[in-house]
Amino acid sequence: MLEGNVDTSRKVEVEREGPRVYQEFSKDVRELSEKRAVSVKKALLEKFKFPRDKISAFGNGWDNPVSLTDHRLNRRVEVKVFPVESK
Repeated sequence: MLEGNVDTSRKVEVEREGPRVYQEFSKDVRELSEKRAVSVKKALLEKFKFPRDKISAFGNGWDNPVSLTDHRLNRRVEVKVFPVESK
């Protein structure tokens, strides 16, 4: 599983604009974070030839910051590996 995340530096500023603006901006931010994860997925599939259905990409938007002060650290893709379940 690949989880895309984004810089949170403008989140408070956008919140001050009101709920409608925040909701619209949040949608764009989530799309950006998903595009980040999809880009990594594409690179992994090209380089390692994994089966496409074994890797999922998801965008967290602003929902998963690792730092509230160094916003650059939030521009990342996290990789989570889960064992294959036996039947």
